[in-house]
Amino acid sequence: MTLILGIATKGPLVFASDRRVTLPDGTYDDRINKLVMIGDAAVASAYGAVRLQGEGSSVVRFDVYEIMKDFFSDGVYNPQRLSEFERHIAEKFVEYREHYFSGAIFRCRFQVIIYSWTNGGFRLNHRVFMVDAEGNLRPKGTNKKCLHGGILADGDVAVLTELISGHNPVFDELRNDNEIKRFVINRQQQEIETVEPDEAIAFNKRLIALCNEYYPLINAEQAPISESCNLALLHRGNGVEILI
Repeated sequence: MTLILGIATKGPLVFASDRRVTLPDGTYDDRINKLVMIGDAAVASAYGAVRLQGEGSSVVRFDVYEIMKDFFSDGVYNPQRLSEFERHIAEKFVEYREHYFSGAIFRCRFQVIIYSWTNGGFRLNHRVFMVDAEGNLRPKGTNKKCLHGGILADGDVAVLTELISGHNPVFDELRNDNEIKRFVINRQQQEIETVEPDEAIAFNKRLIALCNEYYPLINAEQAPISESCNLALLHRGNGVEILI
């Protein structure tokens, strides 16, 4: 369960991510920083997992987030490095499969998102990795929609979707909220220059908390994201800050 938000301002792009990770035993850790700084060029995150059935029926988590963080720890990011990362993560999966695999595999997918500035402006690289029928990890490009109303969002966007295009009357008060209308529902591109970074930081924090509060009204069977979040600033022309 993950939600990643991004708001463009007159200065940097302001990103936020919840902090909840589901542990192999089904409990949660709400202290994880899901936003990774890649040098001074990009902000990255990942969500989803592949779980292998290990010996003694234990579940071993294939932690794509930690693999990504370790791979980009040298701070180097460019298109060639992205291709190298795709190969690297496939190789790591083979290691996990050979070490833990005992006749069963839970087929699921996970996603890696990298936000960066280039000479041509802001760029989003979004990769989906899936386990095929033979148990091999395959990268798959995606054209997934990441702009929801006036806000960049990835992960579980159910609450945002309801705010923008849903009809549940329970959400009417939020739809009429001035900040929700300004940043999510009615926001136009030309308004970017009127948004201060501190305003985006405060709203991202508030929206993460609201999604935590309202998600059970949409899906009562699945745990929501954490109430707290981590923040990152991606400056135009390079420069990244991670705010814990």
